[in-house]
Amino acid sequence: MTPGKLSILFLFFIFPLLVPGQEGEKAFASMKEADASIEAENYAQALKKYEVALPYFLEKKDWFRVAYLYLWMGEAAYGEGNYNKALEFTQKSQSVAEANLRVDTLSYYSLIHQNLGVFYSALGDFEHQLKHYELAFQQALQFHGRESPQAADAYFSIGVAYGRRGDWNRCISYTDTSLQISQVIDYQGGIASAYINLAHAFAVKEDYAKAIEYQTQALNLSSSKAETARGYNNLGMYYNDLGELQPALNNLKKALR
Repeated sequence: MTPGKLSILFLFFIFPLLVPGQEGEKAFASMKEADASIEAENYAQALKKYEVALPYFLEKKDWFRVAYLYLWMGEAAYGEGNYNKALEFTQKSQSVAEANLRVDTLSYYSLIHQNLGVFYSALGDFEHQLKHYELAFQQALQFHGRESPQAADAYFSIGVAYGRRGDWNRCISYTDTSLQISQVIDYQGGIASAYINLAHAFAVKEDYAKAIEYQTQALNLSSSKAETARGYNNLGMYYNDLGELQPALNNLKKALR
């Protein structure tokens, strides 16, 4: 089961109006280039560009953008595999937001907590993981409503956190709710992630028929060869655990190809 997930979905926000001079134009351009680099998964470039933009917005005390920059600097560091730095940047985002902004109206506040949960999970701190996932959940429901990608991700993440604790019934319950929301709003990424986690949860509970059902549905939504290979590998293992050796072998061969 994946420890959590970050989402490019939330990258674009409506910013407060700020009329820049020459230095400001440079900062805005760097921020725009960094956002594009995040989308392209060029995290090293994104971090450099965010660091170029940050001093201008700190000087202007533009706390909305400062918190935004720290948030995405955290994601860039995570993408580079530097989990401690990712946590440090995102904690700064949280501190700036809570000290200077009305977080009950802040569109990306739920994502701050979502990412903190992911980073704590990557560092093996599952108590803080659950705490921040629950805060992200509350904020996502309050700001975005139940039928939103943010709420679907929040339900998913709490399901992951309970899975980490071996509470597979709660894991399945929250993940199933995430799946239902994702289906209603046609959130394909949410649907695929929910299917994969449900398959894993049912496999752990030794309900291999259910695991095969969900993994097969996830395979139908695979968006890359790597995902497809993992999906066939999982199917092979579930069939093997079910004692159906020929389907197991067929799927493992597909994974290998």
